[in-house]
Amino acid sequence: TIVIAVKEGRTIFRNLEKTIKTNLSSNVAELTCVLFGFVGVFFGAPIPILAVQILLIDLVGEMFPLIMLTYDPAESKMMLEPPRNPKDKILTKDAMLSIAFAGTLMGLLAYVAFLISFLSYRQYERAITITFISVVFGQFANLLSRRTVGNALGKYLVSNKYLLGAFSFSISCILLIVYIPICNLYFHTAPLHLYDWILPISAGAICLTVYELIKKRKLTKTGLKRNHNLRRLL
Repeated sequence: TIVIAVKEGRTIFRNLEKTIKTNLSSNVAELTCVLFGFVGVFFGAPIPILAVQILLIDLVGEMFPLIMLTYDPAESKMMLEPPRNPKDKILTKDAMLSIAFAGTLMGLLAYVAFLISFLSYRQYERAITITFISVVFGQFANLLSRRTVGNALGKYLVSNKYLLGAFSFSISCILLIVYIPICNLYFHTAPLHLYDWILPISAGAICLTVYELIKKRKLTKTGLKRNHNLRRLL
């Protein structure tokens, strides 16, 4: 009973930690994109994202996946980890740096996608639609990477059917917002051509690749440190 209770407690804490960090990273991404937009205005570029689309990111790209993220099951090696210090905080210095970096990368890539689209076609609503989707896909990549200490695309990817359903629902909403005329009118979006999707998909793929490389590097350092401490004890 004690073992089961400890496992459940660790799972709850871990899921809350993932949800908080993922949510804050997305907020930083939105802020970063807006700030880059303010800088771009001085050089004659239009604002890359509108307020209504920021709300869409929160509602469509965040709310459902983050809610379902809390249903993540325990990872296989969770009970092999040492006990957590009860005085430790979720938002440590390292955590804040990680959130700032992840959010800045998402916001920067979304702004770059906006500039590429706008400068190529000079269609403003088409470009801000790409910005909106790029932030959402970057958030998806951030969520997938943070939800496991292992490979984001490994076996743990399909461990939470509720999260997979939330992703499907969010993507369906995005398609409606992009391709339904009345949604275009109210949300200031525009239908995208097939090749337009290359930009947001590339933004999400770059985010996932960078996050996974950083995570792998940290795991390597942690493993080396544990081996060093073990040798000292022996």
